[in-house]
Amino acid sequence: MRSHSIDTAATMTEKSDKSAKMQNVDANVFRQIVDYCYTGEISLNEDNVKLILSASNFFQIDWIVNECREFLVSNMKPENCLDIWKLAEMYFTEELCSYCQQYVLKKFSILVDVKEFSLLSLEEAIIKWINADLKARESYLAKLINYVRLPYVSKKYLIDRILTEDIIKNDSSWKKFLMEASKYQLSEKNHDETQSQRINKRKVMRCNVLLAGGDGNHCMVYNTLTQEQLHIAPMNEIRCYNGVVRLNDIVYSMGGLDKEALVLQTAESYDLLTNKWTHIPSMHHGRAGFGICTLNDLIYVCGGYCGNNSVECYNPVTSKWTYAANLTAACEVRAAVLGNCIYCVISGTFIERFDPREGKWHELPRVELLNSCGFFDVVACGGYLYRIGGFSDEEECSLFNVNRFNVRNNLWETIAPMNFRRREHSAVEIDGDIYVFGGSNESGSVTSVECYNTRFNKWSLVNSIQKELCCGAAVEVPVITINR
Repeated sequence: MRSHSIDTAATMTEKSDKSAKMQNVDANVFRQIVDYCYTGEISLNEDNVKLILSASNFFQIDWIVNECREFLVSNMKPENCLDIWKLAEMYFTEELCSYCQQYVLKKFSILVDVKEFSLLSLEEAIIKWINADLKARESYLAKLINYVRLPYVSKKYLIDRILTEDIIKNDSSWKKFLMEASKYQLSEKNHDETQSQRINKRKVMRCNVLLAGGDGNHCMVYNTLTQEQLHIAPMNEIRCYNGVVRLNDIVYSMGGLDKEALVLQTAESYDLLTNKWTHIPSMHHGRAGFGICTLNDLIYVCGGYCGNNSVECYNPVTSKWTYAANLTAACEVRAAVLGNCIYCVISGTFIERFDPREGKWHELPRVELLNSCGFFDVVACGGYLYRIGGFSDEEECSLFNVNRFNVRNNLWETIAPMNFRRREHSAVEIDGDIYVFGGSNESGSVTSVECYNTRFNKWSLVNSIQKELCCGAAVEVPVITINR
């Protein structure tokens, strides 16, 4: 009762005063919050976001709290992801905590090079990270073990360090891996080829994008984590509006326009190990602005400019092209695969679906979009088709617009727009996010890279590429096989 009386008295005193003293709130931060109430704008950076977040949470200003959340998500990187996770647990919902958790798991092989992890082996880093907050992190042990190849750890280290750790001994998920590693290390035949075949390879993170074609035959690889840009061998031919796809660690570039704007039938393949492009058999029809995808170890090319509605299928094993059923429409096409079916977005407006088991195309119910367009791109991600950017004949301008098609109910919906208007750009899905490269608009070439976070419906600028990338194509490639 006494403490309650004191609190009540203090409250009554504060009400009678003309001013109130703000405890533990930075003056500059408070000024920014007040300014936000009048202007609706606030300047966030890595130095002030924690203070502003704490103060806005204290004053229960949810708008600023949400601004801070979006800033933290869009600026998350290996160096700060653990700190952001702590903030998420203090101020935000389970959704953001889950996002931080998935980010840490996805980027763990990068995290081991940050700060105190830099001098540790991967298995040491995992153990140290979990022990730092055992109660909260113990459940991640089973997932992280997939990134460790225990059989290749030295026999002495395995016995003296790994097998003596309490978290290892008490976690059943490690037992089968430890048993295999122990047998492999203690066996005199541990170099036997048949035994080594049973050892799982470490999982590889997806973060590299190969960019090919456009205003020449040059090619480069862009790392979405480090923003490193690596120039690789050029194609044998200049290709504009070409298609690029990867199948079994071989990249294929097909069709397009040459320097005389003639439609190309030719195609070539790129070996990631030898850094060399090689011609393969040409398509039956020349194509530009067409759809390209892989399904069941075959490469499909669909439609294209110049009234082409034919569909061809390439088998890399036999090096032969065969025809598949024609599309019903002949126009600019982008293709993507969802659920063992090929979806072709035609003129940026209507969709046809091809099921290889039936061998024919089905036109889906037409739902007219506000902006039919050309020079767009399409990405499949999380059960949706994303139509990104393009040029609108109706508005006579390039588009920010991004639309998402739900294949389960055949409905389009509008989602967050890009930061830049783009046409003739390239888009790629990487681990649940969508990256958009280059393109052009009414102001000229666009060299920036944007990333769309599908969980938070937000676009953020990543970096700029060193060269103009317009009218080319992009595809994700493995990080471990690029020959530098």
